[in-house]
Amino acid sequence: MAGISCPEVGTRQDFEAAQLEELAIVDAIRKELLKQGKYLKADRSNYRILTPSENAAQVESYMRSADAKLKRAITLSKNTPKEAGQGQCNSMARALVKRESISKRLSRIC
Repeated sequence: MAGISCPEVGTRQDFEAAQLEELAIVDAIRKELLKQGKYLKADRSNYRILTPSENAAQVESYMRSADAKLKRAITLSKNTPKEAGQGQCNSMARALVKRESISKRLSRIC
């Protein structure tokens, strides 16, 4: 449907170019579907749109992923030497506020 094709034979560059093209097309489709409240999920080599009842689990997954990244950002910020961490306090405060906000939203979803 999206006009994605994979060469039968070719060089490594040909296959990498086809793969990048697929990723770009899927990303564009995924962004448009998100605007409509739909999520395009990859299942092995197939794609499917989640049912509305499955969206809550995907939202929770996004938020858990964001929370995990914020935890890593906070850990990195705490362990960065003071002389190298110019503007570190502002970054740490923003990360902590975002993490607290995500935690509150997660507790409301679960």
